[in-house]
Amino acid sequence: MPVSINRNLLPKELIRLNMLVCLLCALASVCTQVYAQAPYTFTTFSVPNSTYTNPYAISEGGYVTGRYGLADGYAGFVRTPSGTIGTISFPGARTTAAGGMNRFGVIAGNYGNAVSPVGGFFYYKGAYGNAVIDGQPAFVIDSNDYGYYVGNYGGPTAVTGFVASPSGEVTVLQYPGACCTYPYWIKKDGEVAGAYQ
Repeated sequence: MPVSINRNLLPKELIRLNMLVCLLCALASVCTQVYAQAPYTFTTFSVPNSTYTNPYAISEGGYVTGRYGLADGYAGFVRTPSGTIGTISFPGARTTAAGGMNRFGVIAGNYGNAVSPVGGFFYYKGAYGNAVIDGQPAFVIDSNDYGYYVGNYGGPTAVTGFVASPSGEVTVLQYPGACCTYPYWIKKDGEVAGAYQ
């Protein structure tokens, strides 16, 4: 049964408010549709002579880091915003992967032998530094603009995540009830994102 409302019984302010709410809802719907249809630019690239190219991170400045396939392993790369690609290979390692890069150009990464990763490093202007936490090699995944970095150590059945300060203070990150915690990113404000198992 249709319902009719006698508009004479409603205050004019309520009618105006109802019309304003309807107008705002329509405007919000249009804005949402326009925002959802924003164009994106896809940039494809590959490291020359590689079997695959796997980007891991992109910095605020547009530098892309990751790893690329070789016939007998993989190596790291950094791609500049202009498209120049540089390679990163930890000395003596068969595998190298470049992770996050902060605004100063410090790249966090990992290296290994033919079987598995061995440890983490920091790369800056051609120089490498090892990452050691609690006396054992640690995998370094990301570093923020303040020099804090995240990664993990241990394994294969128990992996402990961590946040480390530039002075070497370590905060252990272990998700409750999980055997393995993997921090992947650290923002400038110290927020950390990752996974657990």
